[in-house]
Amino acid sequence: GIEENQFINHQIPFLEVNPNPFTDKVTIRYHIKYSVSGEARDVKLKIYNIAGQLIKHFSLPTDYSLTSTSLVWDGKDDNGRFLPGGVYFVQLDTSTNSIIAKIVKLK
Repeated sequence: GIEENQFINHQIPFLEVNPNPFTDKVTIRYHIKYSVSGEARDVKLKIYNIAGQLIKHFSLPTDYSLTSTSLVWDGKDDNGRFLPGGVYFVQLDTSTNSIIAKIVKLK
């Protein structure tokens, strides 16, 4: 019952963006606990625009622990261009889970 559900919850990735909305930069915090399924070995963090186009991807370290990790996105795409204000989606993918957070970039 309760213990099993708590164990399952610990396997779900955690994703948080702050501040939201943002102007210059946003901190993306994520947490992935190691699991026997290998979830922590295949992790991708991507940012999409409102049209669903991939505009930024991050190379994530493969050394995960029980602590949260964060990175800062400066509002630029993979080519180093500043992106316009609007709605963007941050997607954290593992081999077993996917989680999406909506963020708003102000002009």
